[in-house]
Amino acid sequence: WWDEAIQEKGEEVIYTWNQNFSRRIPFLLNGPVREQTGTSVVELLDQAYQRQRTRAQKEIDAIQNSTPHAAGPVAKEDSEQYVFALSPSGQKLVYWSGVFKKGNDVRLKVRTSNGQSFHEIESQKLFKAVSSLKVRWLNEDEFLFDQIETTHPYTSYRDLYVHNLVSGQTTRLTEGARAQDASPSPSGNTIAFIQNDGGRTRLMSMDRQSKRMRPLVTGNFSQRIGSPEFLSENLLLFTVRQAQGTQKIYSFDLKSRKTAPWFDQLQSPQALRKTPEGLLLTDATHGARNIYLIQNGRARAVSNTLTDIQRADWDPQTQQVIASELSPNGRRLTTFPLQNRQPAEIAGLSVPTTAQSKIAKVKVQERDYQPWRYMLPRYWIPFIYQVEEGYLFQGITSMS
Repeated sequence: WWDEAIQEKGEEVIYTWNQNFSRRIPFLLNGPVREQTGTSVVELLDQAYQRQRTRAQKEIDAIQNSTPHAAGPVAKEDSEQYVFALSPSGQKLVYWSGVFKKGNDVRLKVRTSNGQSFHEIESQKLFKAVSSLKVRWLNEDEFLFDQIETTHPYTSYRDLYVHNLVSGQTTRLTEGARAQDASPSPSGNTIAFIQNDGGRTRLMSMDRQSKRMRPLVTGNFSQRIGSPEFLSENLLLFTVRQAQGTQKIYSFDLKSRKTAPWFDQLQSPQALRKTPEGLLLTDATHGARNIYLIQNGRARAVSNTLTDIQRADWDPQTQQVIASELSPNGRRLTTFPLQNRQPAEIAGLSVPTTAQSKIAKVKVQERDYQPWRYMLPRYWIPFIYQVEEGYLFQGITSMS
């Protein structure tokens, strides 16, 4: 609504409206709006909606003309499906189903034959998890995940857990570590994760046997570290997002403890996932967030979505991609072939610079003054209530 007004009348409308509204009876909105734009509040909002619809339709048409991928459903539940992972053999699929902040049912699908469609398999509920961000398999029977502490009141940080399918037990790996976004090394002996600490993020590693943790890379207050992924037992990839919005992939050598740039051809890489085909990730270089495959030092798009894809995994049995793709009813697990795509170029949102207040140009003067006049009320707010025997009239003011 504000953007529509600024598009029509420029940034000076902010100052004008602040002055006009502050001098009028509260809650009467249309007067100042009509004076500046010639329309009512509702009409101006309708204009804003129509402008966004027109822009969105142009973007949808552009993607439609560039042949979006055709995807099939994976899960049957009518709920959000965001966190998921395939086991190394592709025989098992674990995924979170439910409302992100209210808790999710952790569900499992197991194939009984090679390449069987996951959609036709009934899922089984394992347990309930709260606000998880990521899950990864350690082997065919164990998976690693994070979740928010549920037994201590007034906490909202995550720790790492491992669930064993054979025993049905969930084991806690960290205690108060503020750990999330974890990935295991190929052997499963080392776990890399992101630690939130005092407004900063830190890349950490943990030995699974001794549970000894050590910091690897610490970001400053204008950086965000994420998406750790092992390329080998001693080479770890991760992303760094700068305050300007740029995001690049870096590597960390666990033997030499040196950090180096690894890939900078994409603008916002996230959710790194090593596969036999190459490194899968998502990126919004072309406007919509799609899946890309980095192979032999080059990145190519392997999806062309009409909406948004936050993370993806590789199904070795069907040679297809499984992704959490945004739908009109929330995020749903979908699957489609791994093919080269040509996503349409969608212009990003243009965020205007902050409007400068005219008060900043007022000269400051120093002079003696008497404080008594500040004790006089400068405003009052009337209230009228209907009570059993008539009306109650009340006025509120303040002074300091």
